[in-house]
Amino acid sequence: MLILDNTVEAEKGKNVPDSTHDEIKSFHSSSVSKAAEMAAGFANALAGLSPSDIVQRTGGRLDSLHSEGVHRLSEMCCIAVSQLLNLGKSVIHNANKAQDAAAADDDEDILNIDWPADSIEKAKTMRMKTQSMTGYLEAVAISFVTGISDVAEAYAVAIKSATADSPEVVPAKSIQDKVNSFSEDLHLNRTTAVGKIQDGLHFLAYVILTTSMPAV
Repeated sequence: MLILDNTVEAEKGKNVPDSTHDEIKSFHSSSVSKAAEMAAGFANALAGLSPSDIVQRTGGRLDSLHSEGVHRLSEMCCIAVSQLLNLGKSVIHNANKAQDAAAADDDEDILNIDWPADSIEKAKTMRMKTQSMTGYLEAVAISFVTGISDVAEAYAVAIKSATADSPEVVPAKSIQDKVNSFSEDLHLNRTTAVGKIQDGLHFLAYVILTTSMPAV
């Protein structure tokens, strides 16, 4: 009975330098930092302002957080889909190499990944990379939702203090409505982006299946 050691085979494709993965990881780090930066110290920015100015300043900061969050989620989704496309091209290129040695160096833009021969191991590697992308994207969404929440908390404290000794009347729910709407929209954008990444994974499963079939 022949016993195969699949350890080396299973590790193929997992530890290869990937510039696109580095790109999404770097974009994740800068995005999380940006969200924290936009929310940090906002309580100090509201100190001494009139109630109407507090509402106006808070509304503007919430608008900025929401806009930046949507933009960055969109950018991350594009980077992730691009990476999935490159992974698919790499699998196809690898399969072509196995059939035709002349195809080995026909495209310098192809990711040089030593894929395992077993289709199940290929799929596991794809899933691992996809889960990594999804994790980065979800972390960015959470960071901007948290930033919105932090700004809302700073607003609540500031407006309570400012209206205690002021006859000025401010809309009771305007800021909270915006907080709820923007937070929900960011969650929706996250769900949409994750869905597109999952669609890409399904496409890769088809690529793995077709390239694993024996040539006729």
